[in-house]
Amino acid sequence: MKTLYIIRHAEAEDLFGQPDSFRPLTERGNLQALALGNHLGQLPTNWMVSPAVRTYSTAHTLGTTQSHKPVLHLEKNIYNAELSDLLEVIELLPSEWNDVVLIGHNPGVSNLSQFLTGMQHPFKKGAVVKIQLDLTHWSEVAQGCGKEDFYWFP
Repeated sequence: MKTLYIIRHAEAEDLFGQPDSFRPLTERGNLQALALGNHLGQLPTNWMVSPAVRTYSTAHTLGTTQSHKPVLHLEKNIYNAELSDLLEVIELLPSEWNDVVLIGHNPGVSNLSQFLTGMQHPFKKGAVVKIQLDLTHWSEVAQGCGKEDFYWFP
């Protein structure tokens, strides 16, 4: 059994004339990330994170609510990812990792959640879904292999 927390980044500013990946969190976004951490409590150690500023900042702020320091693995294939990109990221996770946090962007994260569980959510900014996956190895990920434990957003 594996557990996957899928999180959409918190609210980010619009930066006109700047690359999309540079967008920082708003003040509200920082508060969303803190609320998320306070609601979730302890999370797994290994976090797969898009390298965009808003996702990394969400991870960093969320990490301040943890009693242990999470290990952030920046994964470029999560940024602007299609479902197939996210599935590839998951399939390549080490088998010894039983619980993983993935922080990314819409529509990819909502498509991934729906693919794994069959449940559809709006995936607002800062939303999380916890999914129990009936897998021994991450490479076995397949449509409908997951059961939603909960969905929440700040």
